[in-house]
Amino acid sequence: PLHAAPPLASQMTFSEKADSYIENVMMPAIYKLAIMFPFKQVLLGFVLVFVFGVTLLSMIPLTTITKESNFVEASKRAKSVARAMAKINEQALLSGQLGNLSVQEALKEDGIKEALIIQQSDGTIVAPSEKTGRDISNSFVLHARKESRATVEQVDGNTIGASHPIGVYDPVSGEPSVKYHAIVFYDVSSMNVDQGRM
Repeated sequence: PLHAAPPLASQMTFSEKADSYIENVMMPAIYKLAIMFPFKQVLLGFVLVFVFGVTLLSMIPLTTITKESNFVEASKRAKSVARAMAKINEQALLSGQLGNLSVQEALKEDGIKEALIIQQSDGTIVAPSEKTGRDISNSFVLHARKESRATVEQVDGNTIGASHPIGVYDPVSGEPSVKYHAIVFYDVSSMNVDQGRM
């Protein structure tokens, strides 16, 4: 009787391809190792490969968990600094004394890369004084100006942006409306330094 021809590689399922690879490639290599080296050394080699593989694979979820927890903690810190900066400058903004605005307290906080107060209407900077009048066309700033509440989001791989709206009494509507935003940019990598010191 004629033997059936083995199925073509393109017709084989993934498990059949895996079985074929193990049978025709891996097992002959293992047999050669057993001939070339003593059994104890081959066994020790497999144990070391297994331990190394398990350690490497366990680091992947750990890295992801660490990144996520750093993002959550950094978001809380950034929101807190933006809120504090808004409260400190609220009175000066309410009374129109833009010369008295300060972002220095926010910049003293660990991880804060940049701190700004911007106008809601056109996005121009009103504080710090050395950047006054400049327009900042950052995607996070544009997003923050659309929000009437505190917001936080990841700007890039290492930076988180947080904003806190500052309401000013509007005599036309008779209600407070958002006129300014306190915005901070927080460096997430500073969290790794902090945790490394613990």
